[in-house]
Amino acid sequence: MDYESFFSDYTPHAKEMKDAAALVAKLQKLVDKDIAKGDTKAAAKDMAALREAIENASASAQALEESISSFDSKDYFTSGEFACQLVTHFAQLGVDIVGDAPVYEVFPYKLRIDAENQDIYLNRKKFSTSRPSYIADLVKAELDKLQAASFNAQKFASELEKGYDICIALQSKVQAGSPIMLKNIYSALVPIARLKSGYPEQAFAYDIARLYSVADSVELKSGHKIEFGTERANAASYRILDANGREQFLGSVRFY
Repeated sequence: MDYESFFSDYTPHAKEMKDAAALVAKLQKLVDKDIAKGDTKAAAKDMAALREAIENASASAQALEESISSFDSKDYFTSGEFACQLVTHFAQLGVDIVGDAPVYEVFPYKLRIDAENQDIYLNRKKFSTSRPSYIADLVKAELDKLQAASFNAQKFASELEKGYDICIALQSKVQAGSPIMLKNIYSALVPIARLKSGYPEQAFAYDIARLYSVADSVELKSGHKIEFGTERANAASYRILDANGREQFLGSVRFY
């Protein structure tokens, strides 16, 4: 059974439990009110109704518990069904996802499925969920926030050029204007490990993607132009999506 089917089966049981609990609470208040007024006859009558409501609530709780235990979360993960439906949900949302279970990339995020423990890791953050649509919706919301966030291309380009200059200065045999690996520039801009949590490499890659789409129109105070080097897919390059949603692999940049 996939999770959405399970959730559909669970929902009526949950509603029945909610209604039963609400009735118990209502009758409890009536009994309290009866006793406060000194109406013991009404209290006895309402107490009998309360006892019956509690028995019904207990039966509803048992049905709800059986519904929950009917779903085999570990099998759902280890069978590959979770991963398959996760990819499907991303596709339905129009979100680009690449990779093979258990590791995927949803630019600029890395997503890993821990089937053994039924956990999902988005970058380094852990989510304990067996519902693929929950993760897909969460990532889509985060991507929408990133897209809506303001981005000063000129300021970022200037900071990138500073990192580029640092790398040039540290490599005596490399002349100004030569391509420098973007990953080396990131290390120069964020040299201390504890600072990386504030500006992770995935965020840097996302800023690179945004700059890449407008690089030709950015005017730097140095008068330099920006040229990114596209590469084949490899560990030394960043996989980004350009302004048209096309896949690009950027490995280097030069200012000239």
